[in-house]
Amino acid sequence: MKQPGRLKKILSYLFAIPLKHYNSAYSGRLTVALEQGKKVLNTEEVNYSFNSLHRVFKQAFKKSGLELKVGSKILILGLGGGSIVQILREDYLVTSPIHIVEIDPVIIQIAKTDFEIHQYDPLTVLESDAAEFIESCKEVFDLICMDVFINDKVPEKFLGIELMEKLISILNPDGLLYFNVMVSDKGVRECFESMHQALENKKEILQLDVISLEENNRVLIVRK
Repeated sequence: MKQPGRLKKILSYLFAIPLKHYNSAYSGRLTVALEQGKKVLNTEEVNYSFNSLHRVFKQAFKKSGLELKVGSKILILGLGGGSIVQILREDYLVTSPIHIVEIDPVIIQIAKTDFEIHQYDPLTVLESDAAEFIESCKEVFDLICMDVFINDKVPEKFLGIELMEKLISILNPDGLLYFNVMVSDKGVRECFESMHQALENKKEILQLDVISLEENNRVLIVRK
């Protein structure tokens, strides 16, 4: 995608400038826009990448003291425009291959063409349902970032204790799991709190924290 000109970047500090629109079977209308001098990806309801979502993971990683060894195996569930990938590559200088699972082919295309995600290779992007991937996965990872949303909601199937137990089972000892949720919806909030409570007494979990970020984001952090 052609880079925005200087005038557009200056004006974007005053108001958002739409650059491209897409229609997604999962998220509805998606917009790549210029805000505060940088490209972001938004739905009609929330930011998917490089705005509030970007800040959430930067703060979560910083507050939890994320440290990764050379050769760490990394899994990201939910791609967006590639915010998490950029943070890991640029802020934490991670060089390990990153495995990404994303169900929406439109999102994958946006990440490739509008946000040039492959500048951060080595990456593997799999078009698949994250829940099905978790259930069938035989690999284990040192870092798992869960950022699966349809607009502002995490689908209910990801908030059940059974799927979370399976997700934790593919986390290496000493591994870290970050699970991002928005709790503005009462039903989602109750499911999240129930799952959190059910995890508190799991013997394989060394540490369990919830960080409140932005207005409605909660990041569940599991250290195995």
